[in-house]
Amino acid sequence: FDKAIKCYEKALAIKTDYAEASFNLGNIFQELKYFDKAFKQYQKTLDIRSDYAEAHNNLGVTFIELDQIDASIKCFQKALFFDQDYSEAGYNLGNSFQALGEFDKALIQYEKVLVIKPNYAEAHNNLGITLKEMGRLIDAVRSYKKAININPDYAEAQNNLGNALKSLGRLDEAVKCYDKTLSIRPDYAEAYNNLGITLM
Repeated sequence: FDKAIKCYEKALAIKTDYAEASFNLGNIFQELKYFDKAFKQYQKTLDIRSDYAEAHNNLGVTFIELDQIDASIKCFQKALFFDQDYSEAGYNLGNSFQALGEFDKALIQYEKVLVIKPNYAEAHNNLGITLKEMGRLIDAVRSYKKAININPDYAEAQNNLGNALKSLGRLDEAVKCYDKTLSIRPDYAEAYNNLGITLM
């Protein structure tokens, strides 16, 4: 990454208003978990180009890493203002609402994302989590199954499906889900724990 950082810094030294180079430098800082540096770099990027949807989105992701969920929501909303079909920003916005326990808003956001990108497995999974939190277990099961149909090796969705089925009293089906989860990801401690509870 050091050589890439130097390249972007040289590009910015030559052309100080080079938004893309500034954005790419922010991405490297984020990748390296230098979140304070990433935050400052994305801010600089947006000073150059205020309508840069990807920079608003990635600044929002940085705010999440800095445990500032409320600030992340504003960033994702700005990203969507400049690009209403930006499914990743919509997904991230749903995640932030979910993290704050604002499940009605998260639900609406995931549903919007899935209109734009119907095969977004992570959005189906997180919609399932939201529905489960709202007590809508049958709908949650449907969402997890959609995620798994798109990505059969999606261990988290398999585990979540097991949890929803367990809550519905469908224990044999839950056990199969946990077994499948562990065949995909043998080091998934939570799935072993859930399987143990179900087998008690």
